[in-house]
Amino acid sequence: MPPLNEGDIMFMPIADASISLAQNTAYAKRQDKVLESFPEVAYVAAKIARAETSTDPAGLNMTETIVHLKPRDQWRPGHDPSEAQKRHGPCRSLPGVANIWTQPIINRIDMLTTGIRSEIGVKLFVF
Repeated sequence: MPPLNEGDIMFMPIADASISLAQNTAYAKRQDKVLESFPEVAYVAAKIARAETSTDPAGLNMTETIVHLKPRDQWRPGHDPSEAQKRHGPCRSLPGVANIWTQPIINRIDMLTTGIRSEIGVKLFVF
């Protein structure tokens, strides 16, 4: 199925599993500030670790950041959602953090159906 335009982008940095809650919170504040600096972004909301529900497989080292975009007619000419992925500079430079860019609904479906927290994963079976 081709990807749908959900209207928002999900930025999901995954830090080392040994990260503290305080350090992960500091990372989230830093990356939110960078993402909010884009004129196409209306607001940013980050969730660190897991919610109080059995449908949330996130660990303490995961941050799910919803980047809510302004209507397309308010964007600078020639920009699209993939621009944020290409130019997020300081978000990329956090030590020990791997980034995933996706969309919120499809990400949740992928995580629930496969158990893998990204669009691409490798499962190894040892016999």
